[in-house]
Amino acid sequence: MRRDESALTAARPRWNRRASARPSSPRFPFQPGAARPRATPSTKCVRSVPVPFPPVKPRRSSVTPLRSGMSAPLPTPWFDAHLDLACLAVLGRDMLATNLAAAAGPHTPAGVTIPALLEGHVTHVLGTIFLEQDGADAPIAYAAGDAAAAHARALDQLRVYEQWGAADLIAPLRDKHASAPLRLGILIEGADALRHPGELHWWVERGVVAVGMAWWKSSRYAGGNGSHDGLTDAGRELVREIDRLGVVHDVSHLSDRASDELFDLAQGPIIASHSNCRALLG
Repeated sequence: MRRDESALTAARPRWNRRASARPSSPRFPFQPGAARPRATPSTKCVRSVPVPFPPVKPRRSSVTPLRSGMSAPLPTPWFDAHLDLACLAVLGRDMLATNLAAAAGPHTPAGVTIPALLEGHVTHVLGTIFLEQDGADAPIAYAAGDAAAAHARALDQLRVYEQWGAADLIAPLRDKHASAPLRLGILIEGADALRHPGELHWWVERGVVAVGMAWWKSSRYAGGNGSHDGLTDAGRELVREIDRLGVVHDVSHLSDRASDELFDLAQGPIIASHSNCRALLG
């Protein structure tokens, strides 16, 4: 199946219409020429891998002291493949706080805010829209099967990213010319945010670059990693739409069965944005 890149050409997030329309690289779907992200054992909200662009060879000041007119070596930039930034914001964390101890919100002490990312030289991220089926936290929760409620909760998090874009805090992932210090692509974690597969194009226009079809519980599209369910009929339709639009599949929370069925069906790029090696940690 040939992937249709035409949709991505027009799909530019509203918060920055200057986004580049370059197609994804088959080697690495988010940044042409860069290496695939490696899964790392870590907690849910922080998963970072180094991005080799541009390659920088650090100097040792004792060996090569800086002379007049020379620039100091640049720090290594990082690409974090999975951060629940908008989720944390709607749950009450001050994502602009420079003092992590005062950031408040869930999962204290805070480890991630936008200033903290920049201080750690994280320059590119996948920021999630994360929802929890039958969850306890009302701002991100929805009842099983309630597509309208899931969609509404997802819009709350989308608005957070749009506000940060309007404030020039973030820019679309592929925009090399924006002045914002952080490049962000949106990863939908739990596809119940989509009321139907045909709605994906609307989300792509607003910055979505990757989709994980379920979380712990099964969604209307696929089995989560707390289940043994596979892809539903709607899920198979969504897989084809993801491929058609050039969006990336994320298998991190799919059940084994759903993962196998996705591998058999999908034609586009597939990642595991935050996963561990079962042979080592299973």
